[in-house]
Amino acid sequence: EEEEEEEEEDDDMVAEMGLSELKKAIQSFQHVGLKLREIGWMRFVEKAFSRVIYARIESRLANICAGVYNVPQLDNAISWMKLTVLRWLQCFTNSDSSTTTTAAAAAAA
Repeated sequence: EEEEEEEEEDDDMVAEMGLSELKKAIQSFQHVGLKLREIGWMRFVEKAFSRVIYARIESRLANICAGVYNVPQLDNAISWMKLTVLRWLQCFTNSDSSTTTTAAAAAAA
């Protein structure tokens, strides 16, 4: 339950960011990924990063599907993953500047 509250606070924090703040945060995130690749540490953080991602996916799915048994939710879950999780992963693993704009747009949505 405490984790859910922290995730909601994180979501609120992102929702309150302006587009320029969000782009700056994403660029910082890209920079971290780039530096981790440069020094060969991506393999060390990959497992922890994956755990965080899986926890966020699991939490989001639990929120999307909680008590909703008569409405299909798979399309919503897949759309959310494509618009957020996969774009943030791409942002972290790729230093392409067009990814920053795409990830910022997804996070702002």
